[in-house]
Amino acid sequence: MIYESVNIPLWRALKALTGRKILDVGCGTGALGELLARNGNTVDGITHSEDEARIARERIASVRVMDLNDPNAVSVIGGAYDALIFADVLEHLLNPRATLAALLPRLKNAGRVYVSLPNIACFYTRLGLFFGRFNMSKSGGILDETHLHFYTMKTARVFLADAGLKIEKIDFVPAPVVWMYQTFVKKHDAASRQNTKMSERGSFQFYERWIYPVEHFFSRLWRPLFANQFIFVCVRAE
Repeated sequence: MIYESVNIPLWRALKALTGRKILDVGCGTGALGELLARNGNTVDGITHSEDEARIARERIASVRVMDLNDPNAVSVIGGAYDALIFADVLEHLLNPRATLAALLPRLKNAGRVYVSLPNIACFYTRLGLFFGRFNMSKSGGILDETHLHFYTMKTARVFLADAGLKIEKIDFVPAPVVWMYQTFVKKHDAASRQNTKMSERGSFQFYERWIYPVEHFFSRLWRPLFANQFIFVCVRAE
């Protein structure tokens, strides 16, 4: 499976960065990294997939293919980074805390760590549980069958604190449109997704500019229920 995605609130948290060195851990096809590179940043990536890496190498400075479940392998990465990105990746790992610990030494003293984690307490998973359903999915989402860990706002905060991070800011991905897309649109949109970069799709640009701000405004009134993912901007804990 090839992962092509741009997390909008994460991109908005990062888009002011320029002239920085960034490590995108779980970079997929480099869709987010390419946007950061256009802003004058140097972006290195890590992915588990050679197919993803072939695409990402056309978009960002360098890409390594490695098993993120092996902290010893990850720890050999050299250099110092202004930002570490863990977007939609930690929930897939056997020991996400160990992977974080292996890469934190690569973070500069004033650097930041950007993490996105799925919210298992989102309204549609709660509704499913109410009716006795907890069906894992082959096509992504909060209940993706490759997810090994599940988080709420509270448990995500505890996880990051235990990993040696201090949260500076919390944002979220609103759930209503994500749920509608995954339920009604995603299967029919597969062909167009294969041939077009996500950041260049008209639907993505329209959503980011017009729908996302409205959806985000109303969803923030009850984030634990209407967040599909939480976005954390962190620094090392003192």
